[in-house]
Amino acid sequence: MQAADSAVEFIIVGDGPHREYYTKQAEEMGLSNITWTGLIRDPFGEGVYDAADVVCQLSRWNELFGWMISEAMAFEKPIVATRVGGIPELVVDGETGFLVEGGDTAAAAANKLLLLSHDPELRKLMGQKGRLAVNTHFNLRENVAQLLKTYGIR
Repeated sequence: MQAADSAVEFIIVGDGPHREYYTKQAEEMGLSNITWTGLIRDPFGEGVYDAADVVCQLSRWNELFGWMISEAMAFEKPIVATRVGGIPELVVDGETGFLVEGGDTAAAAANKLLLLSHDPELRKLMGQKGRLAVNTHFNLRENVAQLLKTYGIR
C-alpha cells in the first residue's frame, strides 16, 4: 500500500488458484487501484518491501511462523495481520502493527489500513519497533548459534 496524498494503491504479491476470481471481484467493484504482480521469486531484489508503506498478511489458517511478516518488519514496515497461529508472536498489536480477528477480517483490516494510510508517523514508529523486535527476537544467526550451543554442537 502506498499512501500518497489521498490515493492508496494496493499491490497483491503472489499467486494462487483463486487469483482470477479475486481479480474479477475487484473489477466488478470498480477497484482500479489494485496491481496484481503474480509470483515474485526475489521480493528483496525486486523491491517489494521497499515499495510498501504497510504489509498485510490476512491468513485464514494457522500460520506456524509468518516468514513474510518478519521480512517486512526487518524493512521497517508496519503489519496488518490476522490473529491466528504464530502471527501474534511476531506482531504486537498496537506496537509493531495491528492484529484483527478472523471472523471480522475485512472490515477490521480496512479500518486499520485507513488509520495507517492517514498517519505516516504511526507507520514510521510501528516500522521501527518491528525492526527492533525482529533483530532482537528473530535473528537467524543468533538463534542457530544458541541452538548449536544448547545441543553442545559448537
